Amino acid sequence: MRELTDNIADALPKAAAVFAERGLDGTRMDDIVEATGVPRPTLYYHFSSKEEILAWLLQRLLRDLSIEIGGIVDRDEPARDRLRSIIAAYLQLFADHTQLCTVLLTELGRITRIPALADAIWAAFHEPLGKVLDAGERDGSMRARRRHSFPTRRSSDLAAWQGSRRRRTRRFHASQRSRDDGLSDFRCRHDGRPPPRRRRPARRPPRPGFPT
Repeated sequence: MRELTDNIADALPKAAAVFAERGLDGTRMDDIVEATGVPRPTLYYHFSSKEEILAWLLQRLLRDLSIEIGGIVDRDEPARDRLRSIIAAYLQLFADHTQLCTVLLTELGRITRIPALADAIWAAFHEPLGKVLDAGERDGSMRARRRHSFPTRRSSDLAAWQGSRRRRTRRFHASQRSRDDGLSDFRCRHDGRPPPRRRRPARRPPRPGFPT
């Protein structure tokens, strides 16, 4: 990516609204041109794709956030007070940059597969929280009931952590569907109505020449 002029850097944040509304897949370069007012050839001169534009926006946001959070972590005060300040900073970030934070959350699975962004997320969220929680256990301002489990490395462990979270979510939805089916049968038995007929997979006809 080539170095941006101040005019382009000031105009690109307007593309966050497009990414938040349409998602990364639904956003086209023409949409970014219309939202920012930057000509299409100029965009392609500095960026090779819309993914690079989004990555630039998120890297700038996370860089500023990590600087602010790093200053809070280095304060000479109890870890509990620092944790409150960090949470307040996160909430203020979401309030000030709602559209870009929406993209960060909705596209998190794809974003963490980009090493530079995975490292930026680590530096802005996982690393400072881990430091403050550890400091809280040492100075006695926080008592650990259960050991927090953050990934221990940056890109690879963060992606693995995201994968395990998705697997837990799938198992939860599967158990919910099973529970809903059981409740449906229970209501039908007590209402006097027959339970709904479940669709069985169709049997394939036997292949010619094979015994049935």
